[in-house]
Amino acid sequence: MLALSQRNNHFSSVAKHHHISVTQTQEIFDRFVQISRQPLSKVLCMDEVYTQTSRKNKYSCLILDFLTNRLLDIVYDRKKYSLLNYFERIPKEERNRVEFVIIDMYETYRTVVYRRLPNAKIAVDSFHVIKNFKSGGSECSNTHYETI
Repeated sequence: MLALSQRNNHFSSVAKHHHISVTQTQEIFDRFVQISRQPLSKVLCMDEVYTQTSRKNKYSCLILDFLTNRLLDIVYDRKKYSLLNYFERIPKEERNRVEFVIIDMYETYRTVVYRRLPNAKIAVDSFHVIKNFKSGGSECSNTHYETI
């Protein structure tokens, strides 16, 4: 742990120094270090990242402060039950201050926001809007082309 607390060390350098794997280093870190949750901001982003923490969980959910571009927390899977539980543990007054949540089109995120962040409006990130618009447009033109 002391090696990780030094400024420029990272998991791979500590693993190499102690002749263990990077995964073992991360597991030790996770077991002994508790990082306190950052307060929710007025504008949040929820997105997933591929982590495959286990066979059952391929993705973790990142919760970011849109206004500062800071990572607020990581939920180690993106299942509805886990996310509902995560937000339920946050005081209601704090959850009520969230005004907007930016998400992709993952249905679970939308459900969680509606149930646990009642004052928040949902915005779909532009990447996913454009991606779906383009794929919808190409499907439409392909269908139209086939009928000609």
